[in-house]
Amino acid sequence: MSRVLRLENNTLSVSFMDYDSWEVTMKDALKYLRAVLVSLPLEQNPVVAFSLGFIDRYTYSGNPRDARAGKLFVKNNPYITSHTFGAGAIWHCNTGWLEDTTEGDRVLHNLNVTSSLVDLSSTVTIEHRATRHLGAPRHTLTRLLEPPSEEEGLMVALELLHDQNKGILRKTLRPEIVARIGMTK
Repeated sequence: MSRVLRLENNTLSVSFMDYDSWEVTMKDALKYLRAVLVSLPLEQNPVVAFSLGFIDRYTYSGNPRDARAGKLFVKNNPYITSHTFGAGAIWHCNTGWLEDTTEGDRVLHNLNVTSSLVDLSSTVTIEHRATRHLGAPRHTLTRLLEPPSEEEGLMVALELLHDQNKGILRKTLRPEIVARIGMTK
């Protein structure tokens, strides 16, 4: 399994390039984050936001000239512009929006969808990054990972971002694709 833990300026990231299940990945990510965060001066430099990113790739098995967005995506979905459905095999769509949470935080969603040729095959890459901007800074590891209210905890927030990603894919991908990748629940 390929993993990267990176601390650069004020950004701490854990990347998993290959994973089997969300449950295992989330537990491992929290373990790595805890190991680093425990040694950082959160009192002076609190956590104010965190993000979760997903990259999904779909390869068209037919002739690349026959590849069309409509073979993968539902038309008139809220995230991909209608222009892409007539653009052929090569196109890009970028969108973003803000959502408020019931806890007073705000989530910024960035969705980049690109169709290109990879090794002579038409390949669609969906990149979704959800950044949760916390309504109140977290000055301690306990406040971040084990807050007084379960709804404010990092684990619960990561679950919410993961569920939002699945919801975006369900609204965007054709039903037979959603079924094929096992995301019907």
